Amino acid sequence: MSATTNRPGTVGRPLGLAPLHVPRRIALDATGERLVWDDSRDDDASRVRLPDPAMLDQLMLLAHAPKEQLGKQVLKFAQRFGPLRLCERHRLPVSHNHRRFLDDPGLLPCHEAMLPPHEAAAIVERSGKGVAKDGWCQESVADWQRFARQVDAMMNIAGELRYRRPGDRAQWAVLAGLGHKPGAEPLSGDIVAQRSSLAEVVNVWLQWGEIRTQLDWAQATARMTYALPERYNLFGTLALQLATSVSTTRGGPAQCASCHRTFIAARKPASGRNAYCPACGRQAANKEAKRRQRAKARRRSAAPSGSGDITARHPQ
Repeated sequence: MSATTNRPGTVGRPLGLAPLHVPRRIALDATGERLVWDDSRDDDASRVRLPDPAMLDQLMLLAHAPKEQLGKQVLKFAQRFGPLRLCERHRLPVSHNHRRFLDDPGLLPCHEAMLPPHEAAAIVERSGKGVAKDGWCQESVADWQRFARQVDAMMNIAGELRYRRPGDRAQWAVLAGLGHKPGAEPLSGDIVAQRSSLAEVVNVWLQWGEIRTQLDWAQATARMTYALPERYNLFGTLALQLATSVSTTRGGPAQCASCHRTFIAARKPASGRNAYCPACGRQAANKEAKRRQRAKARRRSAAPSGSGDITARHPQ
């Protein structure tokens, strides 16, 4: 298990997360519908990458990706941060039942779907790099989009609840069956019930990512640590970022004034001011500022002139 920590007094703020293990050889299959990677245990089969604070934002963009572009966008993300490592039977992270497996020796552990050797050989041949070895895995890019849509729905609901507005029914429908009963309290409009239901869904993600909390008191001041699986930690890292973003009081979910998508703002937007996601950024803000300037100039030109014949307006 690898660990990540919060400094004392910083619960709910961004975490210093543990490094990610990213396969060196990762690609799309011939159909573009499956992500495949070399999962052999060779020393040079993977590299270590640090998580990006904007990683959850980037995953959320996959929720809206058109089908013809989804594979390429998933590959771009996975080449930076690694695969989700979904199990073959349940299409959930392989870590989702690891604790049950440890408690019940008769329970079979989950594992990734293996790629047939001849397909792995064809992928390596197309790349022209190296020799195909046993141990290639695969997962569907459609499953990536399913999880991205869950994150997008959770962040949209959290953004509404932050302003004491109930989450949209369509967003709750995306989360149906995750930690709450479909059609029950999440759709009632009760703010407190929806907060509790959203917390349950986030906790499901934390369980799937096998996040374990531990108290460390080796130093003078005690601190809380979070343990993640050593090699299969991308999903757990995303789950921690999700929980932090939903619970933070400094920033959190916000809606971009340009593309209207939900993103994670570093600070809570000031009242009456627009917020822009990293993709739209300063360019969209400048465009909006120029639009306001043009509108202001039009209002000035349309206003009645202050000059004129005073005697005409005020006859003697």
